[in-house]
Order: sequence, then structure tokens, then C-alpha cells
Amino acid sequence: MPHDKLAETALTLAKKIASKSQIAAAFTKRAVKGALEVGESAAIDHERSLFIASMATKDKAEGVKAFLDKRKAKFIN
Repeated sequence: MPHDKLAETALTLAKKIASKSQIAAAFTKRAVKGALEVGESAAIDHERSLFIASMATKDKAEGVKAFLDKRKAKFIN
């Protein structure tokens, strides 16, 4: 992939991620980084704990409500 196309694709992906819940993005980043440092079983346990924590956020409630209302979510973290 040419350098300019790679940069364009990376920017498009970054904008998509930035439009989502910042808490969810941070939890995802923590899960991926953690998975690289520990074994599979520990990584799954860590991901599960982050998922459970994400269920208590206002962003989760907003995401579900926006989905049910068929509108774009307005994440507040």
C-alpha cells in the first residue's frame, strides 16, 4: 500500500474510533496491550473485567438508547 494511501486509511480509522465512546476505546486499548504481555487465559480474564466495567458507564446506556431510538449516539464518557 502506498504511503499516502496508508496515511489516509489510518486517519479514516482514527476518526471512526474517535467518534465512539472514549471509555470503550481506552478499555479496548488496555485489553489489547494487556494481551500482549500475559498468557491467553489471563488476557481473557482481563478483557472480561474491562467488559463488565464498561457495562456500568453512561456511554453504555447512551449507546443502547441511541440504538433503540435509531439515532447516532452522543457519548459523554
